[in-house]
Amino acid sequence: MLTKHKYQNLPQNWDEGRISDCCTSGSQNDPCGDCCYDSWQEELKQVTKKFDQVNEDSQQLSNRLGFLSDRRNRYKTWKDELAKGEELARAICYQLEIIAGQSQKIWYNSCKAAEAIRILFCMIRDFYFQVDYLKKRFDELQSCISHNHDPSLVKGKGILKCLDDYGTKLDGVIKSRDLLIAAVLDAVRLSELIRNGISTQACPCGDQQIT
Repeated sequence: MLTKHKYQNLPQNWDEGRISDCCTSGSQNDPCGDCCYDSWQEELKQVTKKFDQVNEDSQQLSNRLGFLSDRRNRYKTWKDELAKGEELARAICYQLEIIAGQSQKIWYNSCKAAEAIRILFCMIRDFYFQVDYLKKRFDELQSCISHNHDPSLVKGKGILKCLDDYGTKLDGVIKSRDLLIAAVLDAVRLSELIRNGISTQACPCGDQQIT
């Protein structure tokens, strides 16, 4: 096998321009130089110093990036929470708007109900005023009859019987006055409490009715 290869000697300048140049170049200041080791050590120090500086800068930038990333994530979380809060606030406002609309309708209806009850009270009061007037006229008629000695007017018969029945019914209506007036006054009080509990503002006019 070895006979198949032809070996040649290396040229004399095979290592020219390489590390041997540094080793073979003499140094007048450092006669004990050991093949550029000292200069390499100095270069290593410079390179190490630069590396440490670059590494420190890189570490600071990395820390800064981490800080900014964390802050960004916090801001994003806050933004998402604010967005959710805004959605909930809009939903609540929508529900409150519905409640406000219904409350306005209830307030308007309570105003009209209170007004109707006051009108009813006035009607009942006027009715009993008329009943009192009828009672007065009835008593006058009874007094007139009692002083009239006409033999055709027999008590419990004819027109006198009709008058007695009328007087009985009239007294029954008068007896119902106290209970009915008390009930309608209580209704007026409750309607005003409900109306003022919703709003103490003046009731809207007919053209301001809420639909």
